Amino acid sequence: VGETAQFRFFISRERKDEAGDLVENAEEELEELASLEVCLEMEDTTESQVVPVQLRTLLTEVGALELWCEKTDGSQQWKLEFNLRSE
Repeated sequence: VGETAQFRFFISRERKDEAGDLVENAEEELEELASLEVCLEMEDTTESQVVPVQLRTLLTEVGALELWCEKTDGSQQWKLEFNLRSE
């Protein structure tokens, strides 16, 4: 937190991977979408630090991907949204 982080997203119309699967050669086998860069802030601090998080995802009815980053101690969470629909 406190520094810009980049989240990269990839898609495939052919692969049938399960959530959590490691994809070897992702750049060769998957199509990369636009990345998302954000600076997450943490309550009660202004200094940069590494914060362990657990990721949760939700695909909304309107085609947005919600990516939740929750501190492993449960004390704070951040929601990132990524539009997956084609314009």
